[in-house]
Amino acid sequence: MQNEKLLALDIGGVCLKLYPEKYAKALGFDNWTKIPERVFNSTSLLEQGLASARLWLNTIHEETAGQFTDTEIITAYNSILGEEIECIREWISELVKNGWKIVFLSNTSEIHVAHFSKYLNICEFVTGAIYSFDVASLKPDPKIYSAFVERYWKPDLYIDDNKENINTGELLGWNSFHFTESEFRIYKESLLNIRTK
Repeated sequence: MQNEKLLALDIGGVCLKLYPEKYAKALGFDNWTKIPERVFNSTSLLEQGLASARLWLNTIHEETAGQFTDTEIITAYNSILGEEIECIREWISELVKNGWKIVFLSNTSEIHVAHFSKYLNICEFVTGAIYSFDVASLKPDPKIYSAFVERYWKPDLYIDDNKENINTGELLGWNSFHFTESEFRIYKESLLNIRTK
């Protein structure tokens, strides 16, 4: 631990692009905001490990009048996850060469993990993860950050695209970077040279 630098890394919006509108349209809704609240609530429970995939699917079946099969719903849900963000993959590779340990810290579901693990090349550099469904907590709830520290230690750097999540990290004393592709391209070299505290 003393000689190893640790990165806590978000996934959606940082490692891969997100397309929530694809999900909405695949289920027959005009846009993301038209998805029924029951579906959002059920998905939140799924991502906290508090609802089974079966319960989540049943909720969507009810809200879409049984128009879709289980497979079609899961395919639609997975369509949210897009292509890898190239600039961060190359940077992560450099971190690993410089002795960093990479650990995911993500609000996600087992369904999404199974999907992105098939194509997200960054996964080859990642040695661990704290997923929301494992700890019954979604960022920005401090509980998931505490679970990260308990399993690993306070990261030397935390990267997330959600400002609320970053705010929690900063309140906990984490060295945090609010990710946008444009900002990252400007600061990636200085981030690479962060030293352990």
